[in-house]
Amino acid sequence: MGLLQTPEYAAAVMRASFPRETEDQIKERVELRMRRQAVLERDDPPFSGSSCMRPSCGRPLGEPPSWWARLITSWCSCSRPT
Repeated sequence: MGLLQTPEYAAAVMRASFPRETEDQIKERVELRMRRQAVLERDDPPFSGSSCMRPSCGRPLGEPPSWWARLITSWCSCSRPT
């Protein structure tokens, strides 16, 4: 889950999901998610498939620039060979 999220959007999701956690804890969670994403970028990535639920595309988490970055990242992931 969250393999197509940008760091900014992932942080917004984490803040909403774990409101009692400190910024350091949120940062740690985001870094872990970004490390998991790196697997998709290696020379021999695993096969992956994804789908996007329409309601999640319009969910306003984070600042507006992170919304656009999230949509562009999701769209660009469609060009991956796996």
